[in-house]
Amino acid sequence: MLLECVPNVSEGRDPAVIAALGKAIAAGEEAFLLDTHSDPDHHRTVFTFAGSPRGVQEGAWRLIRAAAGRIDITRHDGVHPRMGAVDVCPFVPLGATPMSEAVAAARALAERSARELAIPVYLYGEAALKPERRKLPHVRLSSFAALARAMAEDPGRAPDLGPGAPHPTFGAIAIGARPPLVAYNVDLASADPAAAEEIAGALRERDGGLPHVRALGFPLASRGRTQVSMNLVDGERTPPAAAFEAAARMAERMGVPIARSELVGLIPRAVVARSFAASLRLEPFARESILEERIEDVLPLASYLDKAGARGGGAVAADVGAIAAALLGFAGAVIHKGRVPFCDEAERLALRFHCLSRADKEAYEAYAAARRASGKSGPSPEAAAALEAACRIPLKVIETARDACALGLTLDGAGSILADCGVAAHLLAAAARSAKTTLDANLRMRAAAPFADRLADEGRALLAEAHDLAEKLLARAAPSGEGGG
Repeated sequence: MLLECVPNVSEGRDPAVIAALGKAIAAGEEAFLLDTHSDPDHHRTVFTFAGSPRGVQEGAWRLIRAAAGRIDITRHDGVHPRMGAVDVCPFVPLGATPMSEAVAAARALAERSARELAIPVYLYGEAALKPERRKLPHVRLSSFAALARAMAEDPGRAPDLGPGAPHPTFGAIAIGARPPLVAYNVDLASADPAAAEEIAGALRERDGGLPHVRALGFPLASRGRTQVSMNLVDGERTPPAAAFEAAARMAERMGVPIARSELVGLIPRAVVARSFAASLRLEPFARESILEERIEDVLPLASYLDKAGARGGGAVAADVGAIAAALLGFAGAVIHKGRVPFCDEAERLALRFHCLSRADKEAYEAYAAARRASGKSGPSPEAAAALEAACRIPLKVIETARDACALGLTLDGAGSILADCGVAAHLLAAAARSAKTTLDANLRMRAAAPFADRLADEGRALLAEAHDLAEKLLARAAPSGEGGG
């Protein structure tokens, strides 16, 4: 199962703070930071990350905790409405993941934020506890000051969780669960906000405009422009092309040129296809008309092989582990005739392998950059720290391979499908051995002796455990060796 999280943070100007918040998100092993979009006029950054439900929930928690120590909402002066250092934090189910997973993640994060950080929390969207709070505009106020007044004067503004007054520096937060949406902006080549506000009012669904559209008009003082800022709540029903065309028609009537448009964060592929088809009035149009979609159907590893040259042995070892964990999940679904908790755990381990693959590549690049920066003067403290980080990742690959083998041994079943568990055992053993080879090579690159000795010992112990469990899993495979896939 996969969740996406798209937190909106009330900081869009300080690169150091934004980088620290992104680093907090990416610090876990089961979530990928996919995109960071900052705007100095909004004074806002939108992060997009995805992964396992547990990994994404932990990433959101690390972000909120980091923001609480770095952002003072009372000093915020951006044009976008906001009520907290992390203003909104929606969870979005991806693929076949049920909305209930997003709701569970949102409510668990809300409880933890209120309990450990004393932050007032409003639950919205599918996670709302009150019907009137399902829509975000009914929850969020224009500013921290407006929030403080409302919470003091209106009992109906009491949070769902946490204290009854704003946190003195964080404010409050809205945490929710919702389907994917498209954040889309159209910038006008005019410094007069009246046109942007009028167009936004005409486009808003609640004011009789386009269906599934929420819109506001903002000045962009740093660029001498104004902006029509939109959330397309159902991007397939009202795609960006339709919103742009409507805004462009109104702007033309007003004599105001359009400077550009932009996406904030990421957009689902289905919405891109729908927007393209709608703008060209293509009928019929199916995803199979897209070249890359067909290539992915018939050559699922093509994109991976294209990029394999940029990956080292540690990353490839993790990729092999991910394939093995996915195979275990497939075997579990066949044996149990449907998705069961075993499958969820196998998918979670596959995601951990994926994250480790990416981390291995990034760690080696960081080490190489630090070595180049130190020049001929020898390894710098920065290079030594980067090397230690690069050494820890293959160790985690071995550990994850061990955990996947242990999971495989909990699977009860019979018949040819168990041969697939045997294939998974071979792959996990190979992933562990390959990661150990990478670990040993990294440790030889001038790693400090006490650190190198400790990690070498840990690597040998973990590899022995992984090998033993893989052998046990392999022994349970069908004697005929015939796979079930």
